[in-house]
Amino acid sequence: MDAAGAELGSDLLDAKIQDEKLQRANRMLHEEKYDKVLKMFQSLEAAEVSANRRAAFGWLSVVVRSMLRKGAPTTKLAGAIMNFFTNGFLRGNAASFNACVQLLVRLKEPQLLVCVFQQLQNMYPEVEPDAKTYSAVLCALGDTEDVTLLQKLVVKISATQEIKDAVMGSEQFYAQAVRCCTNAGDLVLAEQYARESNNEHLCSARVLQSLERVGQGRRNGPGLSLG
Repeated sequence: MDAAGAELGSDLLDAKIQDEKLQRANRMLHEEKYDKVLKMFQSLEAAEVSANRRAAFGWLSVVVRSMLRKGAPTTKLAGAIMNFFTNGFLRGNAASFNACVQLLVRLKEPQLLVCVFQQLQNMYPEVEPDAKTYSAVLCALGDTEDVTLLQKLVVKISATQEIKDAVMGSEQFYAQAVRCCTNAGDLVLAEQYARESNNEHLCSARVLQSLERVGQGRRNGPGLSLG
């Protein structure tokens, strides 16, 4: 075997070992051995985690899920995720940014998603997420009170008509925007989004639901139509 062939064989063997370790970590996760999963991850060499994008996200997934099962607070979870970027396991580009957000969508952790999104934006302000990521973040905001981030994203998204149409041209956007505002107690802004949804023919019972819960439904509101 020539040198190139030997090197390729060595790389394939390394990849197999890395896959076996990740598979073992997943098995331990399903066996609820969360501390062992985290200990295994901490024992890895950096090259093992960042061998390729699939491996890095595989380890990110098992680490986050283990920490979630252990009841780790949002700040600690966000810190662990950001370490994957600061340590170079994941690149600070749009592909990793978007994939990280979609992982948190699958894990159904909206507050963690919003927290990580903000930290990634602060760390990589030059990276432009895709419309799917913006939609996921705006949807997650419905479970928060972060009106400031909501308004900031609306301004940014509105700057590009194509992204605005893809992200804000739906009933879901308005439903989550109204929820976020009512969570924060900003009923004036909530009603503004509700009126806007009506003007765009996107108003529905779902959009008005959170307003109605606080006694600001159609009967006392600005004459919104469900039609």
